[in-house]
Amino acid sequence: MHNTQSEGSEGEVQLDFVRGLATQSGPVHCPTCATPAVPLTCRAKGRDAVLSCSKFHIWRHEQIEASAVRQMFHEFRQTGALTTLPAIWYPSVDLVPVLAEPTTLAPAPPAAPVTPNELSAVLNHSSARPETLAQWEIAAAAQNGGSIFRPLLMHARRVARRVLPWDGPLYARLCLSGGGSAVDGHMAVVVALGAYAAAQRTGSLRPSALGLDEVAAMLEPAVADTVVRRLRPRADASHYLLRAADVTRLDTAPDHDWARWRRAALDLVTAADDQYRQAHKDTVDHAVLGQLPHQTADDDLTWYAPARD
Repeated sequence: MHNTQSEGSEGEVQLDFVRGLATQSGPVHCPTCATPAVPLTCRAKGRDAVLSCSKFHIWRHEQIEASAVRQMFHEFRQTGALTTLPAIWYPSVDLVPVLAEPTTLAPAPPAAPVTPNELSAVLNHSSARPETLAQWEIAAAAQNGGSIFRPLLMHARRVARRVLPWDGPLYARLCLSGGGSAVDGHMAVVVALGAYAAAQRTGSLRPSALGLDEVAAMLEPAVADTVVRRLRPRADASHYLLRAADVTRLDTAPDHDWARWRRAALDLVTAADDQYRQAHKDTVDHAVLGQLPHQTADDDLTWYAPARD
């Protein structure tokens, strides 16, 4: 393979396979030439992918989507080699940026003590919707074996991992191989903050039941600028479940940086909803977080912070 290119706000990339390319069904054939396409050029732009042969015939292939082309492009840029053609249903190459920075959690001031009445209200009415924020936090922690923000961070990563290779503009903005910013890509954690705000607003105790439209509503400027940016979910009595570096970014970043992270988070959630509905032929109105395909590896939070007892 040679001549890898990346350019444009549509996340346009090109891969030239000098010996052709094989899928699970065998070598890719040009439907016009009726012979194996050698060499073969794959191009991804926006959410679409096209193939072309040496005679400039252009066609689409059901097993080579824009997501697969960008994953191959990213892997080749990172390693100089390709392991396999990525699967269609879920990205096998992780494009979510990993920042070389400390992953220690931010210290938090002592939490306000839970009153006996608040605890009793949750324990004695476990099936009722919590009436206060304190009651919701107690109930959510009991339901999830700890802070509800932990599974929401996992869901945010799943959203980013699925969408980044699929959506050209987001790939161009948030992925290094597409010319984007690693910090902006990492700040997809704002998706998790938006989901946390949505869970608070609805009183939801189950992260997987949150609708993507509910999360998106929390990432609109009017709510995100005044509520989401200031959320600091706790890991325990003395730490937030946010990196110290992320708390610093949220506290001190200029408004234009925050606006860019908020917009990217909203676009990620919206694109994930579009992707799900497209896969289901628009037979659903909106997806919920638990319906998005994922892999077991996505449940490992060590990408964000070290394991804690």
